[in-house]
Amino acid sequence: MGKKISPQKKADRALCPVQVANIMQLKVHEVAAAMRAADVIEQLTPQHAREWMKVPAGAPQWFIGLLAESAARQAQRIAREEREELERRHKLVIAEEKVTRRLLVS
Repeated sequence: MGKKISPQKKADRALCPVQVANIMQLKVHEVAAAMRAADVIEQLTPQHAREWMKVPAGAPQWFIGLLAESAARQAQRIAREEREELERRHKLVIAEEKVTRRLLVS
């Protein structure tokens, strides 16, 4: 038997089906919350999603806001990953330098 879906998830999916959220590359609950905040009650269709992803200028403001938030989160994630990689490489350089120094001393 499958997991029970909460009433909130059902309501979210009624506004924004999973397939539509996947096309938009956004989370169902985020899209549904933005729709509710904008007083949108019509269910989104895959056609809406495809059109808005191709030409965001024709999309409603609430959707453009979601895209902007998503882009900002992605930029932060990329920056964090790059910083972590730089820190990892820096630690390796320091460790390598310590080993080299110890070998030269002995």
